[in-house]
Amino acid sequence: MDILHGIRANLAQFTLQLLQVFFVGATIGMTRTVLPVLAESDFGLAKGSFLALTSFVVVFGVVKALLNLFAGRLSDRWGRRPVLIAGWLVALPVPFLVLYAPGWGWIVAATVLLGVNQGLCWSMALNSKLDLARAEQRGLVNGLNEFSGYAGVALAGLFTAALADLYGAREGLFWFGTLTVVVALALGLWGVRETRPWALAHHRDHPKGGAGRQPGTTWPIRRERIGTRRKASPSGADQGRSTSACAPCTRRGWWRSSPTPSSGCSSRCSLSHGGRAWSRLADWSRSTAWCGARGSWSRAPCPTASGARA
Repeated sequence: MDILHGIRANLAQFTLQLLQVFFVGATIGMTRTVLPVLAESDFGLAKGSFLALTSFVVVFGVVKALLNLFAGRLSDRWGRRPVLIAGWLVALPVPFLVLYAPGWGWIVAATVLLGVNQGLCWSMALNSKLDLARAEQRGLVNGLNEFSGYAGVALAGLFTAALADLYGAREGLFWFGTLTVVVALALGLWGVRETRPWALAHHRDHPKGGAGRQPGTTWPIRRERIGTRRKASPSGADQGRSTSACAPCTRRGWWRSSPTPSSGCSSRCSLSHGGRAWSRLADWSRSTAWCGARGSWSRAPCPTASGARA
C-alpha cells in the first residue's frame, strides 16, 4: 500500500473523517435543543432548578474531558478506527434512553454515553485527518475539523427542533439520533480506513516531530542562521572584526530574547539577536552630544560661546 500524505492525495478518506466529526457534532446539537424542554414538560423539573437542569451538561463535560485525556493513548495501542467504532457503539443506546426515560436520571445516563462518544469519536476523527495531511496542512486541518463539527451542532439543533414540532420532543430526538448514529457507525465500519500507517510514516520522515529537521539539530540550525546573518550584513567599524566576538551574545541570546551586550559584543551581534533597539541607541549615543548653544542634541560640532566651533 502506497502511503502519500496530503489532503488532496487522501481526499476520499479525509472527507469521510470530516463527516464523522459532523455527525459527532450532530449528536451534541440534538440534545441541546430538546432536553431543556423535556426537563420541564416530561420530568417536572422546576424552572428555577438550575443545578438539576445543568447536570446533564456538567456530566457530559467531565466525561468528555476524561475520555479526551486517554483517547490518544488508546488509539496508539488499538488503532484509530477501532476506537472510532467503539465510540459509535457506545452511542447506540442514547436515543432509546431518551425515548423511554421514566426519570431525569436516565437522561443523565444518556449524557454520560454521549460524553464517551464525543471523547472517542471527535478525537479519533481529528487524529486521523492529521495523520493523512502533510505537516504544513495541520492548521487547515484543525480549521476544517472545527467548522465541520460545529456546523453539525447548528444544523442538528435546527432539524431536531423541527422534528420535535412535528412528532413530539422525545420521538423527534429518537428518530434523528438513531439515524445519525447508525449512518456514522456504518461509515466507520465500511468506509473509514485505519490511518495509523500514515502516522508512523510521519515519524519515519521526521523522527523528532520536526519537519525537515534531523534529530538534535534544533539549536545548531538557529546558530548557523544567526552566523549567516552576521556575515551577510556587516556594519561600519565591525566589518573587520571576527564573528567570534559575538560568542558572549550567542551563548545568552539564541532563544531570541534581547540580551544586554557585554564587552566584546559588536552592534552587529546585537542586530543578529533581536537587539536592534539597543544597537541603534548605542550608535546614536556615540555620534550625538548635547549642545548647550543650540539647546538640543546634535551630531554636528557645537559652537562655543565666542562663536568658534568646538
